[in-house]
Amino acid sequence: MAELVLRNLDLLREIFQHLESCPKLQLLAVALTCRSFAEPAQDCLWRTMHSIVPFLNLIPSVRCSTDGFQYIMDNQPLSSYPRFMAHAVRVQRFHFPDFETWSPGSPRPTSKQLLPTLSMVRLAQVKGEGPLFPALRHIVYQSSRTVLEDLLLLSESQVESLVVLNHRKQDRQVPMFLSSVLPSLAESLRDLTLQGDAWLTPDIMGVMPLLSSLRTLKLDVPPQNKPFHALNGLRQIEELNISAGQTFILHFLHHIPSRKLKTVTLARKDRQNMWVDRDPTRPPASHQDFWHICAGQLREKASSTLISLSIDDLIKPDLFTTFAIQSFLDMIYPLRKLENLHIGVLSTHPVTMNDTDYANIAQAWPQLRSLNLLLPYTSPQYQFLGLANIPAYCPSPEPQSPKPHPTVVGLYTLASRCADLTSLQIYLPSVHYPTSALPSTFNGQSALTSLWLGNCAAGDDPFTTASLLQKLFPNLQKVAGVVPFPGAPSNALAGAGEVTGFEWMAVQRWVTCIGEIRMAERARIAAILNEEGVNVSGKAQRRIHCD
Repeated sequence: MAELVLRNLDLLREIFQHLESCPKLQLLAVALTCRSFAEPAQDCLWRTMHSIVPFLNLIPSVRCSTDGFQYIMDNQPLSSYPRFMAHAVRVQRFHFPDFETWSPGSPRPTSKQLLPTLSMVRLAQVKGEGPLFPALRHIVYQSSRTVLEDLLLLSESQVESLVVLNHRKQDRQVPMFLSSVLPSLAESLRDLTLQGDAWLTPDIMGVMPLLSSLRTLKLDVPPQNKPFHALNGLRQIEELNISAGQTFILHFLHHIPSRKLKTVTLARKDRQNMWVDRDPTRPPASHQDFWHICAGQLREKASSTLISLSIDDLIKPDLFTTFAIQSFLDMIYPLRKLENLHIGVLSTHPVTMNDTDYANIAQAWPQLRSLNLLLPYTSPQYQFLGLANIPAYCPSPEPQSPKPHPTVVGLYTLASRCADLTSLQIYLPSVHYPTSALPSTFNGQSALTSLWLGNCAAGDDPFTTASLLQKLFPNLQKVAGVVPFPGAPSNALAGAGEVTGFEWMAVQRWVTCIGEIRMAERARIAAILNEEGVNVSGKAQRRIHCD
């Protein structure tokens, strides 16, 4: 068996690729172990590189100057350097780190790792007609300050992914390089990411629509960035991620010709204008605010293709805006294939939901896998450190009629109808419910592993709360809730898996403990059945492993 493994180079590559995230010295040690390991280990060692400078060391005529830079002193073709050619064909990805910001524990890059301009020119002269790195497909710049002339040299390969992070205003060379490189990648580029505080110049915006093969586009631009003039060539976009001002986002959604959108992530960076949010001739429930307009565009262009939708407000709106969640959901219910929904919209006025809203969500999207509703809800009362019966939505002493709030019935509806749901973030005032609230035939939803309940009271007994949640979700691993404080009805600042308050920390510990006991009991039952030779299949086997 050992001889067969040593002869199977593909299997060895699969094994050694798990060492690619480790320091390269480990792969080097593996490559020097034996001849069988040499080729597959070197493939993994050179697959991802952080600089072109190491390749210069493979050229015998390279000389090092006093400033530490390396120059090519002859004009021989690269074909005369077999070591260079042997390793250049292994490179599939260049990941250039930022030599000014680095993470502790990793080797700090220096400016000497950047390819000198003179060496780049000499490489371009001696490389011949073919690309310098034939197998190169992915280029990542951790900072725009590392985008130098080498991009022009690397772009001759069939690059499929180009990522430029931390694009800064002072790095003025980046727009020039991108506007020169992107047209040559029109037929091969599938993934483009530009992130930072620098504007997209007219030259770049004029070139992007030419990328007819683009499948994924991620843009993070300042809120004042002007929108594109035309997007006619972007007909194959499947994943769209935009963080920008509302004018940029609306213009992009309105003009993008692609009808293949599967994943859309939108983050708004500027404030809503009052004349966009409110129409005095329409009732409050039908206000067409910014997110409603976006929903209308997506319903028109991606009703049969959209699988994942995420919207976020990165800046809180003005004091007069509201978010009508019910009317927004009504506009996106026609997105029948939706599996992941994230709504992180901030509003000055709290949002109210009830069991009917959760039932409508479950009926519209029974295939949901992730549902995250991070909204400024209202709470019926506070229950923290003995503080109770303090209305969260009524700070004034005048009595007001209570607003409807969701109960465990809504949670049960989502659990029973959405069998594939794995992550759930919703608002629930309390998790306590009578035994008669759940049908006797309900055995729990076994797919859910993460649950966040917003402004939810943990109850007096953490074990009871954990037991009730485990009855609904037998495989629950992470549970969290935010215990509200007086004067702070919004829970939109917390995230999934984040436990706030000692009560929910205790509930999390009990959920973990109950899960470990269940796992041990399943293993014990399975061992007994196997020992007795009992073959259990079908519904009984599923209940052993899921209940």
